[in-house]
Amino acid sequence: MEFYGVHKAGRSAAPVVRQSAPLRQSLGVNAFEWNLEDAGSPWKVDEASVKVAKGFSSIRHYIDWEKLEAQPGSYSFSPTFHGSWYYDAMYERLKTEGIDVLACLKTIPKWMEDTYPVGQRDNENVPAPYGSDLTQPKSYVEQARAGFQYMARYGRLQPEREPRSGESQHDNDLGGHQHGQNRDGTDPLHRMRKRTR
Repeated sequence: MEFYGVHKAGRSAAPVVRQSAPLRQSLGVNAFEWNLEDAGSPWKVDEASVKVAKGFSSIRHYIDWEKLEAQPGSYSFSPTFHGSWYYDAMYERLKTEGIDVLACLKTIPKWMEDTYPVGQRDNENVPAPYGSDLTQPKSYVEQARAGFQYMARYGRLQPEREPRSGESQHDNDLGGHQHGQNRDGTDPLHRMRKRTR
């Protein structure tokens, strides 16, 4: 081995400033809606559960897809189709408490499960209709649509900023625009639908 050039010593590294963070900022917890809402009055958040949740900085909310979309293309969030849970109340309260939510669509809806042969039906199947080419992204378009509708309702990151022209409005107020549509009323999935046909 042969070396060329002259070695020059580098600058010494600056000392690392250690910053402490409360343990609370490092921990999250898995939860279902019944862990935070009163089962007898699902439009109410259970105060004792919120007190416990405040010990964490985030919650991973496991959502059964069928609660949001019991029939293809028909969405409901507050109340949900199954269980009549009120996600709006739960998410608004978690936001007020400064608790981040990581939503996980868990399980497939019955209408998708029914595309599988009888002996292979399971709500934990891959989130694509039976017979789909699982190597192709378009096979997962139904799950993408459900995720899009969910994010259109709950995914706004900067609530104080007005959407730019042509940008989809994502808010979680209970009134306002038709969720799943751009401000001008056009369908934001139009281009996706054209590509998947």
